[in-house]
Amino acid sequence: MAHAVDPEVLREYRENGAVCLRNVFSQEWVDKVRKGIEKNQARPSRYSESLVGEGGPGAYFNDYCNWRSIPEFQDFVYHSPAAQIAAQLMDSQTAIFYHEHVLTKDPGTYKTTPWHHDQSYYPVDGDKVRGL
Repeated sequence: MAHAVDPEVLREYRENGAVCLRNVFSQEWVDKVRKGIEKNQARPSRYSESLVGEGGPGAYFNDYCNWRSIPEFQDFVYHSPAAQIAAQLMDSQTAIFYHEHVLTKDPGTYKTTPWHHDQSYYPVDGDKVRGL
């Protein structure tokens, strides 16, 4: 596999259920996704939400299901190492893409980040579901 996750990181993930993956995406991928996010924020979908805190600057933005209409997201889905990384974390031969969800928060935003989990609305079941 071209993008092998360090065995120690895999062990930590299996023990704790979460891990911070550093430097697994090249700067090229980071820049591409950043450009896609900028496009998404400029032309949000009907699912988008922008929350602004009272008495301060900045906003919390989220939107999802835009990967087919934003070329940078589509390229990331099909060509980045994300699927290989997810498969390694799941100890699986393959990974199947479900959807993307963009979550951003401007620096200095007063608005607190809303707590959420995906379990209540994901139509999937099992212990091999991962979010990157």
